[in-house]
Amino acid sequence: MHAARIEIGNRQIPLEARGFKSKALENPSHSPRVEAPKAFNMDFYHWEADPSPTNGQLKRDVVSYLCEYRLNVPKFDYKLALCRDKSQKGDITLRDEERGESLLRKAERAIIEKKKNNLSSSREEAEYIGLQTLSKNISQAKSGDTVLWASPPGPKELGYGDYGFLFVGKVSKTNNGEADVSMSAIRIENPSMQQFNSVMSSLTGDKLNHNSPEQYLARPELVKQGLSQAEIDRALSRYFSFKTNPQHQQKLNSIITQMSPMIEDFIPIMRYGTKEEREKALHALENYALKLKSEPPKPLRGEKIIYQIPKIPHRLGDIIEIFGRYAPPKAAGSCGLSGETSRSNMPSSFNGNEVADLTYGSDRYGSRTFKCPSCGQTNIRPQGELLKSCQFCDSSEVAC
Repeated sequence: MHAARIEIGNRQIPLEARGFKSKALENPSHSPRVEAPKAFNMDFYHWEADPSPTNGQLKRDVVSYLCEYRLNVPKFDYKLALCRDKSQKGDITLRDEERGESLLRKAERAIIEKKKNNLSSSREEAEYIGLQTLSKNISQAKSGDTVLWASPPGPKELGYGDYGFLFVGKVSKTNNGEADVSMSAIRIENPSMQQFNSVMSSLTGDKLNHNSPEQYLARPELVKQGLSQAEIDRALSRYFSFKTNPQHQQKLNSIITQMSPMIEDFIPIMRYGTKEEREKALHALENYALKLKSEPPKPLRGEKIIYQIPKIPHRLGDIIEIFGRYAPPKAAGSCGLSGETSRSNMPSSFNGNEVADLTYGSDRYGSRTFKCPSCGQTNIRPQGELLKSCQFCDSSEVAC
């Protein structure tokens, strides 16, 4: 077997040379299937690499999913920390603010999951390298400096949609070598690689000419002395035709605020509910978010439009019977269709893909749904079991 490598520019770099030691990155003896995993893997926490997420982590991941796939929030803010773990031990590295877990560990977990299921992990491998570079950039930064990380969408034939992300972070250093980073994930509709090259060249002052999303994921940029929000907005408007809409952003933020108690109600269902209960509850959240998104804003003062949050927030139990009875529409993400094979275009260390599966999820053998090559019917494996033949035509071609 050969060590896994990633192509950066015209060079192929072994991940082990960049500090990645996982045996899971060794190439299998045959080419991996290039297909996208589920957009939102509810069973991943229960069965695979992360058996003990915190409630705060789960809530944040649900919010991240709703923001990207259902509300299409143009700007999503969150925090990162360059620090030791919560016991003040270990290396100073980028960590999840809620749990203190190393983002490199989360990225490695994503790679292992892909490799185990014989799926392409090129984006996850590029992300791992990018996180190493991002940690180094932040460690060398001063307070007020800006970090930039671009995530263009992948090929449409792999289920990717028509938007990507530009991540912008403001660094605040402390006296002990640690740092806090205020990050914004800015959603870019219908971007091209040339547009990403133009906007990143404009913001960094360096001529960039990347030709693949993986090159951008592997190469975050550090801008000394920082960038103002006005500079960022001008570059986005010039090269991406990006326009800020404070009223629209306020409405979507208000929807998340209104749904916060419902999301909290969803956490114990996700942890302890049956498959059917989890699916019904998630559908209710998605469909209710879509309902609120479709409602027009209400004028409150003169001609100024402000989105008004109901005074009494609903709980999940108030909506589940009405909105949980049907699956939401399939949503094309920057990385595929939610409800079918899909990926989030946010790096795996930031997105909510580990939380919930919109349909039937996956287990240690991979996806539980697949089409029979003989009759074309969709089979659904029992959790943790393999099939000897098709559930519809008894063909042995599906045996695994």
